[in-house]
Amino acid sequence: MDFTFDDTRRALGDLARQVFTERASHDRLKELEAGGQSFDRDLWNALDRAGLLGVGVDEGGFLEQCVVLVEQGRTVAPVPLWSHYIGAAAIGSADGLVSVAFDDAGGVGCGAPALDEATALVATRDGQAYLLDPGKVDAQRRETTAGFPEYEVDFDVANATPLTVDADALRLKAVVALCALGVGVAERALELTAAYTSERKQFDKPLGSFQAVQQRAADAYIDVEAMRVTMWQAAWRISEGLEADREVRIAKFWAAEGGQRVVSSAQHLHGGLGADIDYPLHRYTLWSKWIELAFGGATPTLSRMGAELVR
Repeated sequence: MDFTFDDTRRALGDLARQVFTERASHDRLKELEAGGQSFDRDLWNALDRAGLLGVGVDEGGFLEQCVVLVEQGRTVAPVPLWSHYIGAAAIGSADGLVSVAFDDAGGVGCGAPALDEATALVATRDGQAYLLDPGKVDAQRRETTAGFPEYEVDFDVANATPLTVDADALRLKAVVALCALGVGVAERALELTAAYTSERKQFDKPLGSFQAVQQRAADAYIDVEAMRVTMWQAAWRISEGLEADREVRIAKFWAAEGGQRVVSSAQHLHGGLGADIDYPLHRYTLWSKWIELAFGGATPTLSRMGAELVR
């Protein structure tokens, strides 16, 4: 498989990076956090004007959606784009904001993000996907480490519209979408670390010149690349309509295990600065933890893979 982007996907990635970089700067995120806002409506509108909310919805371009999600992860921009992509593709419309919720299958459900902002909700129950009115479901708010709420939803199927999409396939796409976010998160956390250790001096030498620092950063780089290639492998198989359960679980394992190693290394190599909430690194650590735990962490993911191998 060749994961090299064509000109169209490179242009899409460049556009997404431009919008996220300009609209989700460190200062902007601090402003939102100070105001207690977990959803950036201005950014959402900017994504809409740029045509990025409808990417892959009509033509089924899941790879293109992942291109955009990687760029979002680099800025940890507070918009529920991953769930909107999954839900909008399921109903065939990107109008408004579509949230998604997955039932607790084997202890690895996922709550609906930005339900209070959503115009439509796609939720699964017992292997069936439904379209619902967000205002007509029972919802219990729960906080996430990433700083925004998710909602556990309960609903009466009699008041829901069954969808023809496969609920299990929808879940696989959702997992890979979060893995794409995780790639961007880890990638940017490592870049921040490389910049810091190149500038910060100890004993009149840059921290990055010490062998122990180089080894830790090199290990993190390997983890980022493993996260990247396993995510794209899973995304490609899904986009081609191929069996992808195994590849999705592998990608999820690396997003959980590798992602945590990357941000742990970043925190360690930053020293005390990594814990300073006036410095951006803490957001990447919190987002990485959220991505790790959503749909189950590394250990339950490996357990499910092992159980399948012995069948």
